[in-house]
Amino acid sequence: MNIDPIFAQTITTNNYQVFLQCYGKGDCYVRERRGGWFVVAGTPGLAFGWEIKGKQSDFDQLRLDRNDEKFTVPTQTYGEDAAKHIDEIRKEREAA
Repeated sequence: MNIDPIFAQTITTNNYQVFLQCYGKGDCYVRERRGGWFVVAGTPGLAFGWEIKGKQSDFDQLRLDRNDEKFTVPTQTYGEDAAKHIDEIRKEREAA
């Protein structure tokens, strides 16, 4: 498969990944991968889809800043909250 030339300009084509999805019984795999193309081999006549992922050109060395700040995940007590809410509704109805 040839990689679209415009897309190839946006990624570093020396180290991209190809993901395959078979649409039927059989198997397929990437037999060869080069800068502007790749070869898929496998069960003859098997329909498949493919996706390419690569690092964006000119940003391949850019990394996110490290953040060592501790983060605590808030706990949610759905059961307790629901029980309180139901109790409030019950009290409102009794008072009415």
